[in-house]
Amino acid sequence: LELGAAAYLSELYTGHEIEAESMFNYTVAFDVTALDCEPEVLAENLSMMRSHMVTSALTSVIKASPADRIDIPIRSSSERLFVKKDDDDRATLIFSVEFGDADDAIIGSVFLREFKKNVAGAPSVDFMQGQVPGELSSFNFRNVENMGFVTFSLFGRHFNNDDKCKATLDLLQQFRNYLQYHIKCAKSALHTSMRNRVELLLQVLNRAKQELPSEKKTMSGKTF
Repeated sequence: LELGAAAYLSELYTGHEIEAESMFNYTVAFDVTALDCEPEVLAENLSMMRSHMVTSALTSVIKASPADRIDIPIRSSSERLFVKKDDDDRATLIFSVEFGDADDAIIGSVFLREFKKNVAGAPSVDFMQGQVPGELSSFNFRNVENMGFVTFSLFGRHFNNDDKCKATLDLLQQFRNYLQYHIKCAKSALHTSMRNRVELLLQVLNRAKQELPSEKKTMSGKTF
């Protein structure tokens, strides 16, 4: 909140701020019988409160003087977003991603390597696994072997315009959810493919079974 989020939220939720409840940093209250906007608009604004907070904090760093840096917890003490203003025309965002298990780490590393391909107009991306980038050498990460670090290098064309800056940061702060979603989708697709393969093999084995005669005959021709 001290990085500019408080002022941004005050402007967004004018007249609805109240004293923060115990164990919370920010609280708003609305009278549902006398709303000053459409319910759909209110629901969207409230659901994006955390997104607004993170975006405003990132914007304050990117618009500030070079060498400013913040880190924001995303999900746990190990999964964080680091932001650093390198110079007036460049900023660096680094995601630390903690993979759930060895399978997630393998699938995630294959997926993230695709981001290293250069695309015209997009931020340059770098990925490291099991090794802490030099910019984060002062931080103490646990279980580094099962972690990945994704670095986005933003240039002036990505944040010089206010609307473009907001759009860029809104997309980037959702990157962790985007990554985890695709890891789970990839695992689901692999499991489905394996189950289909097993069913196909069972069908082949069942067709290979020989049908034995249901009646048995003696030497004299009697059946039993």
